Amino acid sequence: MKAHLYAALWPDGAQAFVTIDPDTDRLFWIEADYRKGIRRGVGDAYAGIWSGKPLAEGLLMWPEPMPLGLALEAAGLWEAVGGGRARGGAAAAAALVRCVDRAGAGAGERGGGFGPRRPVWETGSG
Repeated sequence: MKAHLYAALWPDGAQAFVTIDPDTDRLFWIEADYRKGIRRGVGDAYAGIWSGKPLAEGLLMWPEPMPLGLALEAAGLWEAVGGGRARGGAAAAAALVRCVDRAGAGAGERGGGFGPRRPVWETGSG
């Protein structure tokens, strides 16, 4: 199974995530109307996500899907490579590259081996 690795960015940091369906994640983080539909299904739990504002200022997607296990390993390396301290798109992109490099090296792939070496802004202004 293939998965997509991405980082969600906020003014005070970023976090790596893994998804099978990047369109769904994009809608969740950025589109308040999409979250309204979810709210009808889950009620008022997680009250903070129901505001009318985007939950993230941008999403930085790895351009190619990768094996699920590798994507999970890469996301799990986020703090170890300094991703938690990333401020802004360039720092988050560099952290995402380091995650893929380390996870790929552990899987025997030189340099990760998964697509271009630069994550792609899906939303926001990187």
